[in-house]
Amino acid sequence: MKLSVIVPVYNTENYLDKCLKSILNQSYQNIEVIIINDGSTDNSEEIINNYKEQYPDKIISINEENHGQAYSRNKGLEIASGKLISFVDSDDYIEPDMFKKMIDVLESENSDMVICDMYYEKHSKKEKVSGTDFENIYESIVSVCNKIFKKTIINNQKFIENMWYEDYNFFVNICLKNPKYSLCQEPLYTYNIHDNSTMNNNNSLKNLDIIIATEDIISKTEDTDIKDTLIVNHILLDAINRVQMQKNKDKKNVINKLNIYIHKNIKNIFQTKVYKKSSFKKKIILVLNFYRLSLISKVLLKIKRSVNI
Repeated sequence: MKLSVIVPVYNTENYLDKCLKSILNQSYQNIEVIIINDGSTDNSEEIINNYKEQYPDKIISINEENHGQAYSRNKGLEIASGKLISFVDSDDYIEPDMFKKMIDVLESENSDMVICDMYYEKHSKKEKVSGTDFENIYESIVSVCNKIFKKTIINNQKFIENMWYEDYNFFVNICLKNPKYSLCQEPLYTYNIHDNSTMNNNNSLKNLDIIIATEDIISKTEDTDIKDTLIVNHILLDAINRVQMQKNKDKKNVINKLNIYIHKNIKNIFQTKVYKKSSFKKKIILVLNFYRLSLISKVLLKIKRSVNI
C-alpha cells in the first residue's frame, strides 16, 4: 500500500536534512513525501528544493505563508494520495525500517492504525519511551508521529488550527471511531527535544487550549469513563505538571483555571476508574494535583524522575 508521509516545516534548517534523509532512505519505498513549508525564514526552503531535485518522483513540496503546524498537516491530508498516512515532524527522525515494520504489522492484523514506541532525544542523549504500554487507548501517548493510519479511518477528521493540543484532539477523535489498532513494540521514532520544541516551550497560557480541545472531544461522546480518563490523564496529570515546570508569570493563573475546569467535571477523583487502576505513585501525583498541591508534585517529580506515571 502507498504511504503518504506529511512533513510540516517551519525554520528547522538545523534538523531538516537528517529528518528527510531518514524518510527517503526507508526500506519501505512505496511512499510519497508531502512537505509543507510553513513560511520558513531560514534556509529550510533551499534544503527542501535540493531534496526535491534528487527525488522528484517521491517529493511533493508546497510553500505557504505561516499558518501553523495544524494547517500544514490539514493541507497535507488534502493532497495525500496514499491509502496510509504518516506524520513526521521536521526536527525529528525515524529508524530505517520504521515504515516496513509498522506496515507489516498493520497488514498482517488488518488494523486501522499501528502504534510504535519512541525515543526522546535531548543533547544527543536518547531515552526510550513506551508508546505501546497502555490498557486503554485513551491513556496512550497522543502524538500522531509514532503512528500510521489508514486513510479510511481518518476520513474527514481535521486538526484544529491556531491552537495547541491539535495532536491530542485529532488522535482522540480518531479513537472515538473505535478503530482496530496494532502495536509495534520497538522505538522507531525519535522525538528531538531542543530549545524550540513544543515540549520545552515556556508559553503557559497556550496550555489553556487543552480545555477547548477536550470540550470538542467530550461533546461527541456520552461515555463518562472516556471523559474522566481524558481530564485526569491529559489535564490533571500532564498539563498541570507541564505548566508547573515552567518559569512564566502566567503559570499560577493557568493552573488555577485548569483546576477550575477539572473540579467542574470531576467531583471525586477517588471514584474515577482511571484513578482506581493507577499505580500507587501515580495516585500520589493525581491526588496532590487534584487538591491544588501541584508544587509538591513538581518537587517529587524533580527529586525522583523514576516515578512511573
